[in-house]
Amino acid sequence: MGASGGADEYRHLAGSYPKLLKLVLNENLTKTQKCYIIRYYRDGMTVTEIAQMYGVNKSTVSRTLKRARENLKRAIHCELVRKAAGSSRGRVLAGRANSAEPKRVQEEK
Repeated sequence: MGASGGADEYRHLAGSYPKLLKLVLNENLTKTQKCYIIRYYRDGMTVTEIAQMYGVNKSTVSRTLKRARENLKRAIHCELVRKAAGSSRGRVLAGRANSAEPKRVQEEK
């Protein structure tokens, strides 16, 4: 496989990224994690601004964002590996925060 072979192999997955991100946001984050991630990345708010908005310490927001990113990374990795392998079984997601095992959900029709 050439240098571009790896990229070509995963190119077909690129179109599913927005759908995949929405799925993992909904299935793998707590409500608080999702709120903070949206405020931070979509709305461009700072950790300090989010902390003031929700009445919590800045370190709480920072820690929650870190855990949310870890959950998203794990879930996206599991999903991309599954798609690359061509699995037709139930989708494997990383599960909610503090879950040791990936969460299995049925494939959408």
